[in-house]
Formats: sequence, structure tokens, C-alpha cells
Amino acid sequence: MYFGPLPTFIYKYQEPHLYEYLGGSIRFSIGETFNDIYDGEIYPGAESVEGIQDLKRQFIYCTSKSCHNNVMWGNYAENHKGFCIAYNPRSLLIDTNTSWADSIKYTDSPLGDDIDSLYGGMILPQDIDNPKCNPITLPHMVKYQFRKEKSWQYEEEFRLVLGDPNHEDRKFLDVPININSVEKIIFGFRAEREFIENVMRQFANTNILFFKSTPSKVEYKITSDTLVYFKDDEVRYKNIGDFSKFVNSFILGAREDSINGKIYRDTLLQMKFGQHEFMPQLHDIPELTS
Repeated sequence: MYFGPLPTFIYKYQEPHLYEYLGGSIRFSIGETFNDIYDGEIYPGAESVEGIQDLKRQFIYCTSKSCHNNVMWGNYAENHKGFCIAYNPRSLLIDTNTSWADSIKYTDSPLGDDIDSLYGGMILPQDIDNPKCNPITLPHMVKYQFRKEKSWQYEEEFRLVLGDPNHEDRKFLDVPININSVEKIIFGFRAEREFIENVMRQFANTNILFFKSTPSKVEYKITSDTLVYFKDDEVRYKNIGDFSKFVNSFILGAREDSINGKIYRDTLLQMKFGQHEFMPQLHDIPELTS
């Protein structure tokens, strides 16, 4: 088991219709189903190694470390009509019993280059037929799952890999999760109002916070500073600017491993929105004490 440095949140861009599965399960896939031709492909000459065949059958879940990526919104969230889920990475790793998780390392070298580094100093593929050599083992080979071409680095990918290989020729695996692993939902700028309302009503009794992405008018930049909430049974929007950072800090403060210190619940509720106007989800988060 190995986990690299965990981001504050990990994000999954989704098309609108996928909200039906939100909070129930997430879908892991094998590399050959991905849009990168090198995912699931093995260095030439090593295909006969049993550990490598197991590697090709590993289930993977791809996320991003950013929710402000214009290209990702366009490619994976139906041209900004969908949504982006912000997960608590620690909770998600526990829910899914993930074995390996780390940020992707991007390189402009072909997969065959720097093979010693990739395999952690283990034997090279051309030596595997030597009976005196110990074949490359899967834990070292897992590094292969966290390497991609530099042209993909805009995705800022953080990847989860399950430990048990797929021996049933399945390409997908739905893994149940707890709704508490979801901390925010950011709607795309072009998301329809009815869609937003349906999602918010479905998760009204959770601690999930809702935001909407907004493109800057002066630079190529996507923000998520627009708070979405119910008032008088209608969806309302309010641009909160730096207040979103405060909300994020509040979420972090509610975690046992927070490094941002304690934040008082009453302080948050008494901000300019007022206790009765602000999102009811915040009232259910346990108060923190010093």
C-alpha cells in the first residue's frame, strides 16, 4: 500500500446524467478503456511477465487536483453543462480500499526510456528470460500506473489504483462509497437551472456545499466563487469571492487532520448571509472548539 501526498480535495468532472450515481458508487476502469493510448500498454518485451499482466488488469479511478480547468470542463463535463465533485481524498481512499494513490508524473520521454527509474532499479525487461533473475514484481511495477506523457499535464491528475487485479475480463468495477466523502459539488457555467435544483434537492440533507463555476471576464480563468443555495424554496446565487476560501477552510477545519486550525461554526453562520439565509447544510456540521 502506498499513498503519495494527498491534495486538499480531489475532483471528478462529470456529465449531467451521472448525478444519479453521485454518492452511491464510483466507477474504476482498466487502462485500456482510457483516452490515452499508452494507458494499459506495456513496455515491449515484458508482456510475458505475470506481474505485468496483473498490472494491465488493475482497476483505476482518475481524478484531478483542480476544479478550475477550462479544458477539463469542456471535455469531461459536457461543455460546462455538467458538474464537478470535490472529494475528501482520505475518506475516498478508505471507502474504496485503495491500495495505491498518487499524483501522475508527466514526462516527455517514451515509456521505454529511464526504465531503471520507472521500475525502481529492478531488472530490465530484456533480462526476464534469464532463470537466475527475479521477475519484476507488481509493487514496483505500480509506478507504471502513475506516469503519463507531458501533453496530458493540464489534467493535473491524481489517480487511485485498487490492489486486486481483475481476473474476470471486466473493464469496469463500481465501488460503493459513503456520501460523506463528497464535500462540494461545483456546477458547470452552462448547467441548466432545473438540473441544479434537482441535484440540490436530492442532497439537501447532507453536508455537501454547492457552487457554480464562472469564467473570468478579464482573463482565461475559471472560478468557483458563486455559492448556490436555497431561499424561499428557490435556487439563489451569490458571488462570494474570497469567502469561498473561508468556506473551504471551514471544511478543512472539520477534519481531524486539519492543518489550518480551528474555525468556529457560529463565526461562519454569522457572516453577511445571516443564519437563516445561508445554506442549511452548514448547520449540521459539528461545532469545533479550541
